[in-house]
Amino acid sequence: MDWSEERVAELKRLWATGLSARQIAEQLGGVTRNAVIGKAHRLGLSQPSPIARSPIAQRTRPPPEVRSGPGQDREGTSVSLPKPQVMDSAAAINAARRSPSQAR
Repeated sequence: MDWSEERVAELKRLWATGLSARQIAEQLGGVTRNAVIGKAHRLGLSQPSPIARSPIAQRTRPPPEVRSGPGQDREGTSVSLPKPQVMDSAAAINAARRSPSQAR
């Protein structure tokens, strides 16, 4: 496929309107999305990032929620946590040897 002056002008016009490379390829016909991207790149055409012009990206986000860590309640006040149970090795072996009915 050869890029005639008319097709290049049409590419530039469509690119300036903000159409995607896929949409431009469909309108030009006989050309792929990648061919449109390559030609636009060689012509030095630039398009603003779709992320930057997204209305969602332009909104300001609320400050992140303060999360409580271990030993704190939701307001950040310290609370006492139960101590983990520590077994010595003999107690662990005996607990493992018990049958499931005895473990309860």
